[in-house]
Amino acid sequence: MVDIQFPVLFRELAPHFPELTGWLMGGSGLGAVVMIIFLNRFETLKHYGWLIGAGMLLVGGGFGGVGFLKEGFNVLYPVFLCFIGGLGVGLLTITPQYIIQKETKEHEIGRVSGIFSSIISFTVLASPLMGGFLVQLFGVILLYLSSGAVLLLIGTVLVTFNTFLFPEQKAEKEIPAVDAK
Repeated sequence: MVDIQFPVLFRELAPHFPELTGWLMGGSGLGAVVMIIFLNRFETLKHYGWLIGAGMLLVGGGFGGVGFLKEGFNVLYPVFLCFIGGLGVGLLTITPQYIIQKETKEHEIGRVSGIFSSIISFTVLASPLMGGFLVQLFGVILLYLSSGAVLLLIGTVLVTFNTFLFPEQKAEKEIPAVDAK
């Protein structure tokens, strides 16, 4: 919802630097790729609330931080913030897919993946429209600050209540086979 609003924000803050939007998208993409490469090193992921919450904290901190920019800012500051947000995007890309593959019954994976993909596709379509409406209503700076605050709040709740929201499954005891002699 907010990353599509970069041109609006930087039209106000840095009209003489139109290529900055591309740099920010590149920083965000680089952060996502770095996180995905890092997560691929693990065979299993645990503590889903921590992973999703950390992703939201990183995205909220990155996008919320962009809302604090003032004219004359150092160019590296927003690129760094978008890199941080991209790390969160990487977590939020891999973790739900891992959860679907790991926690869904084998015969339901296709259906659950389809539903999840449909929801993500809908948000990709609806978010820029809603973001544009909210920018017109409240202004671009307030949109970045409030989006960052909401994501930080949700991320904090997920990290704090990880064990309550995502209880670990206890391994089922194996019942030894009875030899029928």
